[in-house]
Amino acid sequence: MNWDAHLRLRHVRCFLEIARAESVSVAADRLNITQPAVSRSLRELEDILGAQLFDRAGRGLRLNEAGRMFQSHAAASMTELMRGYDRLVKEGVRRSGFRWEPCRPHPQICFPGRPFDFARKLRMSGSTS
Repeated sequence: MNWDAHLRLRHVRCFLEIARAESVSVAADRLNITQPAVSRSLRELEDILGAQLFDRAGRGLRLNEAGRMFQSHAAASMTELMRGYDRLVKEGVRRSGFRWEPCRPHPQICFPGRPFDFARKLRMSGSTS
C-alpha cells in the first residue's frame, strides 16, 4: 500500500461505478466524466491500495477477490458519508464553508494520508498497545 497517497472520494465513486457497470466507458458515461479520467482514478486507487481490483477481459472488467472485498467496505463508507451529510442537512448544522457535491467529478474532500502514516509508524516500531 502506498501510505503517502491520498484516497479521494473520486477514487471510491469511480471504483463503485465501474464495479456496477463492469465497464470503464459505461461508468464514465454514468458519472458524466471522460473515460481516461475514470481509468486514471482506477489506476491511482489500485496503486494506493497496492492491489489489482478487477480482472480485465477484453473491454470488460470483473471484480476479483480483492475488488469484492474492497467493494463491500467502499459501499458501506459511501453510505455512511451520505447518512452523515443527510443528518447535517436535516439538523441544519452545515456551515457555509462545507459543501457536499456528490455529482461533481472531483470532490475536494479527501482522506489525508496522516492516519496511514501513524499506522505505518506504529507497525514499524513493533508496538501493539
